[in-house]
Amino acid sequence: MRIHGGPGDKINVGEPLIVFEVPDNTAGIVGTVPKEEAPKRRVRLSAVLDED
Repeated sequence: MRIHGGPGDKINVGEPLIVFEVPDNTAGIVGTVPKEEAPKRRVRLSAVLDED
């Protein structure tokens, strides 16, 4: 693990803060977010007419 900066230091947005080193076989893909799609639902509507 490598920490960029120390207590009280200012780090600009977009600059690295902490870098973790992991073995190649456990490394993930950096910069991707799982895509969450809205569930597909089918709804059937039927009109009920009140007869007075």
